Amino acid sequence: MSLWLTPQKDRVQGISLLYQSQIRWLKSSAVILATGGGGQVFTQTTNPKVSTGDGVALAWRAGAVLRDLEFFQFHPTALTKPGAPHFLISEAVRGEGAHLIDDRDYRFAFEYHPAGELAPRDVVSRAIFHHLHKTAANPTHAHVYLDLRPIDPDRIRYRFPNIINVCKQWGIDVFHEPIPVAPAAHYWMGGVACDLMSQTSIHGLYAIGETASTGVHGANRLDKKKIEQLREQLIKDDPEALVAVDVIEEYQGNLADAAKAIAIRNDIEGIADYGLSDWFLEMLQECRDFICQPKYQNLRENYLPALIPPLADCLAGSLGCLPGVAAIIAVPFAAYIKEEGMEKFCKSPNSQPSSPVATKAAQ
Repeated sequence: MSLWLTPQKDRVQGISLLYQSQIRWLKSSAVILATGGGGQVFTQTTNPKVSTGDGVALAWRAGAVLRDLEFFQFHPTALTKPGAPHFLISEAVRGEGAHLIDDRDYRFAFEYHPAGELAPRDVVSRAIFHHLHKTAANPTHAHVYLDLRPIDPDRIRYRFPNIINVCKQWGIDVFHEPIPVAPAAHYWMGGVACDLMSQTSIHGLYAIGETASTGVHGANRLDKKKIEQLREQLIKDDPEALVAVDVIEEYQGNLADAAKAIAIRNDIEGIADYGLSDWFLEMLQECRDFICQPKYQNLRENYLPALIPPLADCLAGSLGCLPGVAAIIAVPFAAYIKEEGMEKFCKSPNSQPSSPVATKAAQ
């Protein structure tokens, strides 16, 4: 397949493709490239077999501008076993207390970051990479282990039924043995350069999804960067609340989904009967008067742990739960207020959220 350009090479007018041993020309004023990423260029990837970067190559051959091709996000803990797919073992597993160990049962991650397994995704990936290059005879195909045995078995069954089932299919009993894992290429931030309307440098040619480079993500995926920032801010101040950050990640940054999931998992009664946005916004409304008192007006907006105690006090009273549980539930609410801005949150009690993350939370 190729792009069919005008003689001036500045506009697309369709595509040419090989069909039934003949080249066919399909005319169109617009062509959209949506071929996904290019993870298959790496030895280990979570991407499907078809993710070979074809759309990016197609655009490059036509002369389109590419950008940030070196920006590739790696997930640190993908299942690594001969014949098995590189299934993601969620970071929520480490958030619940799983240990990252080598073949000597050594928790090596603390050599690379004081938070160990709870360090940001890119840090953990590099830690595994460097450790394998120091200790393994063939680091390209080597792996470390994620040990779930420090977690209560009932908690594992409740939180990670899919991980249990997938591992069982490949002969791994997570209750009695660690899971072999290694970093795997996961998401391509680079690709065909495009603007906010997905228009590339060739008129009529558009790129979306992983094929596109929008400039939004930078060298790491934006959602993950936000989550890692939450994690970094909580590591020293409120490590017990780190579990909430992993739930936010599990729900792909949707704060309303995450807040409700945290409440349900902590056995807060009646939450399951609420619509997501209804409950989330109702709790925000209840806590608005509380957190907008003059004594809290000096809270630093960019420092998430400062928002959690007053929110936890409010939620503990509203939900009738223990302060420790309320502090965990408070994390997505604090992230919402931090994104919206404390001043704006308190000034407009009846306004709709305006920031992208806040708007997503309310949907």
